[in-house]
Amino acid sequence: MITMYWRELIARVGQPLFALILLVLFMPIVSTAPSAGYISRIPSLVSFFVSIISSIGLYIALEKMPRNRLRRLVVTTWFVFIALAFLEGLGLKPAFDTVRDMLYAASGRGVYEAADRDIALYGRIRSTVFASEPSFLANTLSVLMFMAYVLHPQPKSWRAFLQYLAMATVSYLLAASFTYGFFLIALLIWSFWPKNVRELATLLLTSLLAIGAAFLLRDELTYIFLDVSGNHMATGSFFGRILVAPQAAFETLMIYPLVGVGIGNGEAARPFIVQIWSDSGAFALFPWFNNPMMRAQDLMSSGFWWQWMYLGIAGGVVFNLALFWALRRLRVMYPLRSIVCCWIIWYPGAAFVDVGSWVILTIVSLSSTGYVPRKSKIAGHIVD
Repeated sequence: MITMYWRELIARVGQPLFALILLVLFMPIVSTAPSAGYISRIPSLVSFFVSIISSIGLYIALEKMPRNRLRRLVVTTWFVFIALAFLEGLGLKPAFDTVRDMLYAASGRGVYEAADRDIALYGRIRSTVFASEPSFLANTLSVLMFMAYVLHPQPKSWRAFLQYLAMATVSYLLAASFTYGFFLIALLIWSFWPKNVRELATLLLTSLLAIGAAFLLRDELTYIFLDVSGNHMATGSFFGRILVAPQAAFETLMIYPLVGVGIGNGEAARPFIVQIWSDSGAFALFPWFNNPMMRAQDLMSSGFWWQWMYLGIAGGVVFNLALFWALRRLRVMYPLRSIVCCWIIWYPGAAFVDVGSWVILTIVSLSSTGYVPRKSKIAGHIVD
């Protein structure tokens, strides 16, 4: 995508991208976090820059495709994954696992083998369709469903929403994961994002009423949350994805408030993360996580909070302003909506520095209308 559209990419978002790169490269110079220098973090920095540029190149390419053709391709791909997941669950799992093991044998990467955990949480063993773990299949299906919704000829309609719910139900039955809930929240925000001052005021008033009601009913809501989360609360994965992150971010930002620990410098935050695991008794409950070889990103995988821990408060604000600028230059309909939806989807599991995280920015920025070149009001010609 980058090679095909690199000229257009530079012309449209070259300036904000340059600002992003300068910001990320400058931060280690002023950061006081240990190991904040460049050498140890070159792989993470390269991955980060390539991921952002690739996501923008992918957005440019997808926006130029006819909407109906792109949506058909997305829905067809979803059906292919669903069919494979169905076959795997129908009794062909040993064959699928054999192929999966062959694919990952040379990589040195482990594969998900926690059948007992699946049965305890979901009452069945989840399909993977050759992925190293079921959550990757669930994320793929979630991305495809989100794209099918926003590319619908009438997004925000009941028909589009019911189609999404039908796809989500089938996906959950074959590849269960609590991340579907975060994609659903992002989709609702995408659908009901305010378009004018009146809608914004309505949203703010509704939010204040909802917050007030949640405060008054906090005991009941806590009980419902614990009941719905069920056995998830008793897993190290849930603890690392959902519960550790806010406190770890608070502890990290108390020490490195302005520019954080630097992109990819997760080990500087590791002591705070390990302390939370230890103080909470999580290491005793999940001793396999109490391993010195475990990276900080293995103990905490919330992309939303890693963003602020890596960049700090000042760096995070400037970074998101530059990202907003880039989305405006791409003429994304509601740039802030894209950023907020990204944050929500990143929350239960993302690295922030990888391609998978930034593909999310691409899909939440898509629209059903596609790219329309801007015309000069004076000469009437295309100026892009």
